[in-house]
Formats: sequence, C-alpha cells, structure tokens
Amino acid sequence: MTTQESREEILSFLAEELIKPEPEEEVVKSYMSKVGLTYSDDPVERINLVLQALHFQEPDKTII
Repeated sequence: MTTQESREEILSFLAEELIKPEPEEEVVKSYMSKVGLTYSDDPVERINLVLQALHFQEPDKTII
C-alpha cells in the first residue's frame, strides 16, 4: 500500500465516520491529524475539510 492509497483510505473512513449521528470524536481527531487536517469543533467544517481533501485526490476528469 502506498502513502497515497493510505491517505485516501483514511479520508474515506473519516467521511464515513463524520456522517454518523454521533461520530467518535477521539477517532476523528486522531485520523484528521494523521492526514494533516486541522480538527475543528464545527461538524460542518470538519466534513467540508475531509471532502475537499478527498476531491483533490481524484484524477482529472474529462468532460466530452
């Protein structure tokens, strides 16, 4: 597993965790730190940061 794959897996896990009604805050803090994201108490800001990070991991898409 490459570092890039590992980062993508962590970000995907974070996205899943953050959409739960009651995410495990300590897990979220730990995993956000692992991928270099700043933890926020604001749940909307957290999911936004994770989704933005995931978005930049996607390859460029060509629209025909």
